[in-house]
Amino acid sequence: MTVTSLPYHAERIEHLHRERSGLQAAVRALRSDIRAGDIAEADGAERIARLNVEIAHVRADLAAAEAAVVEDGFNLYTFRDVLRLRRMTACARAEHDTLLAMYRDELGIAAERAGR
Repeated sequence: MTVTSLPYHAERIEHLHRERSGLQAAVRALRSDIRAGDIAEADGAERIARLNVEIAHVRADLAAAEAAVVEDGFNLYTFRDVLRLRRMTACARAEHDTLLAMYRDELGIAAERAGR
C-alpha cells in the first residue's frame, strides 16, 4: 500500500467540492431560467437531468477520495476541519483561533501543549 501525501488529498477533494458546487449552481440557474420562461421546460428538465448525473458521479468520486484519505491513515473528521481552515483567510483563521481559545477557557477545557 502506498500512502499518498496529505497535500495531494487536499487538492483532490477541494477540486471535487468546487466541481460539485459549480454543477449545483448550473442546476439552480437552469431552474431559474425555466421559471422565467427563458428555456422550454422539457429542454431545461433534460439538461438538469444530465447535470444531476454528473453531480452523482462527482459525489461518488468525492466519496472515493475521502475513503482514500482514511485508507492512508488520516482522520477524515480532522482532515475536513483542516480543509475548512485552509479556505479561511489568515485574519479569519486568527479570529477563529482566538474565539476557540476563549470558549475553551470559559468551559474549563485546558489547551494541552504537545510534548507533555
